[in-house]
Formats: sequence, C-alpha cells, structure tokens
Amino acid sequence: MQIDVRVEVLTTERVDSIDEGKKLYLELLDGKLLLVTNTSTPAAEVLQRYKSLADIERGFRVLKSYSPASTRLASYFGQLFTAGLATRS
Repeated sequence: MQIDVRVEVLTTERVDSIDEGKKLYLELLDGKLLLVTNTSTPAAEVLQRYKSLADIERGFRVLKSYSPASTRLASYFGQLFTAGLATRS
C-alpha cells in the first residue's frame, strides 16, 4: 500500500466552500496513524520497526516508573547482600 500525502499550510482565512472529496478523505483518516518515510523499505518492515520501537519505549517507561523510594529499597537490599557476602569470607 502506498499513500501519497502532501503537506498543506493551514491558514486562518475564511473558507467559503468545503471540498467534499477532501473532507471525506480526511474523515476516513480520522483516528488513524500514518507512518511516513522517505525510504524504499517495504511497508511491512516499516510497520514492524515502528512496533519494535514502541516496545522499547514502553520498556523505558516501565523502568522510569519505579519511584525513588523503591529504587532506594532495592539499593538497600543490594548493600545488605554485599555486606553479607563480605562477612562470609
């Protein structure tokens, strides 16, 4: 599937008529995500790469969502574990 998208500048000027064809086209696109690229990569591969990027970003959000309190708690347990190892030798 190939979609030709042209960038148009929107203005605040008064519009006297509505292009019904363009309106219908935009209504069909409403709620859709358009992935635009300037490569000759197949659409399926572009989609797969986009999805993997979303997975990576989701992972970073999960990592960042840990509060400082839980990070301090993990650090505390790490220190206890290290101290336990040190006392065993």
